[in-house]
Amino acid sequence: MLINPEWVHACNPLEGGPWAYLMLYIDAQWLAGLRCRLGLVRTPEWQDLAPDVMRSPAVFEAFVGLAACLLDPAPSAARKNARLVAFLSDILPRLAVCEAARTAPARLSAVADYLDAHCAGDVSLDALCRRADVSPGHLIRSFKRYFRMTPHAYAINRRVRLGQRALRNGSPIADAALESGFSDQAHFQRMFKRLLAATPGQYRQPSVDEEEDATAREQGGEHAIHRA
Repeated sequence: MLINPEWVHACNPLEGGPWAYLMLYIDAQWLAGLRCRLGLVRTPEWQDLAPDVMRSPAVFEAFVGLAACLLDPAPSAARKNARLVAFLSDILPRLAVCEAARTAPARLSAVADYLDAHCAGDVSLDALCRRADVSPGHLIRSFKRYFRMTPHAYAINRRVRLGQRALRNGSPIADAALESGFSDQAHFQRMFKRLLAATPGQYRQPSVDEEEDATAREQGGEHAIHRA
């Protein structure tokens, strides 16, 4: 499954099954540059890809092999980077650039922008309705039509994103919870696991040692692989 940067989303296991997944995070600007070098786009600026679920057994096996390489401490950063570039060079030509999404009405966009800026605070549905000048039922239905989730779910998603950023910056889990607007660490952990299929502690755990990551960045690569 391919998910563009900054797109709100949630992960859920198959009914009755355990949480089990491999997720590869790739720096958007680095990937945009690679797409440009491959001749897929004219400029090294990020353009969203069309959402896709790739069901090819060959692609799945290649991804599992790539994940194993990235998680293995033995290979050098250069070898890992070469493996990543080879994998992406194979699948990127198969992906179309995302068509422009339906533009939300100005009032709904204003609500989304307000939630982006104030999601860590106490934002009530009544306040959002006053901002959009619509009834609660109308706001929830209209917002979900364009953003694929309710205003409350959107705010929780943004809070989790804030928590991710705080964890990446080295904040302790308890501090990240408070910085992102959760009332306590337990609530933060529940929402984090529900949306990302990993606990905050698992998310903070480095996948490769810092020295190799730095070397990879110097050689033009940027990646992180997470297992759950």
